[in-house]
Amino acid sequence: MHSIDYLREKAIILRKKGYSLTDICEMLNRGKSTVFYWIKGIKIEKANIFLKRKEKNYKESSLKAGFAVRNKYKKIHEEYKTKAIQEWETLKKDENFLLFIMAYLCEGSKRGKWTVCISNSDPYFILFNKKWFDKININNKEIEGQIHLHEDQSIEDNIKFWKNILNIDNITVMNKSNSNKLKTRNWNSKYGVMHLRFHDAYIKTKMDTWIDKLKEKISESSEEVSHRAWDAGVGSSILPSLTKYTGV
Repeated sequence: MHSIDYLREKAIILRKKGYSLTDICEMLNRGKSTVFYWIKGIKIEKANIFLKRKEKNYKESSLKAGFAVRNKYKKIHEEYKTKAIQEWETLKKDENFLLFIMAYLCEGSKRGKWTVCISNSDPYFILFNKKWFDKININNKEIEGQIHLHEDQSIEDNIKFWKNILNIDNITVMNKSNSNKLKTRNWNSKYGVMHLRFHDAYIKTKMDTWIDKLKEKISESSEEVSHRAWDAGVGSSILPSLTKYTGV
C-alpha cells in the first residue's frame, strides 16, 4: 500500500476511535488541512480512553484551580474579619457607630454574603445609615436605593425626594402592592420604604463581625444587669413570672 494511502487509512481508524483532528495530525505528522480532508464525514464509533483520561485530568485541574480561588478569597475574608475585630476596639467607643450597628442588627439584611442592605420608611433613619455606609464603603462600591411604594404614591416625586436627601442617582422602584390607599392608613410611610444597599462581600464580612461583637457586648451587659438584680433581691421576684411565660 502506498504510504499516503496507509496514512489516510490510519487517520480514518484513529478518527473512528475518537481521536481529535489535532491528535491525529500530531501522530501522523501531517498538516491539519490534509488530515481534515481525510477524516471529513467519518463518524466516531468508539470512545477514546485517552480522551477520557485527558478529560479527567482537565476536571482535576479545574477542581484544583477552583480550590485555589476559594482559598484565595477565603483568606481575604479572614483578613477583613481580623481587621474588623481590631477596628472594633476603637469604634465601640463611638456611640454613633454602636447605634449604626444596632440599627443594622434590627433593620439590616443578615442573609447572604454579598450585600450590605438596610430598609426603613423613616428618612432620618435612612440618612443616618447612609452616612455610615459612606464611611465603611472603602472599596467605593456604588450605593443604590430601591423604594417600595403603594399604589397611591407618586413614583416621580418619591424618587426625586430620596435622590435629594441621599445624594445618590441609582434609585429604582419595586412593584406597587395591592394594599389599601395611603389616606386610609394611619402610619408613617409618606415616602415609601427605602432599601439602601451596596454590594461588597468583604464589607459584608466586616458588618457580620461587628454585629457579632455587638451581640457579645449586649450579652455581657445583660449578664451584668441580671447579677445586679439578683444582688438587689429583685431577681427572685422576677423569676416566677418569667417561668410562667417561658416554661423554664
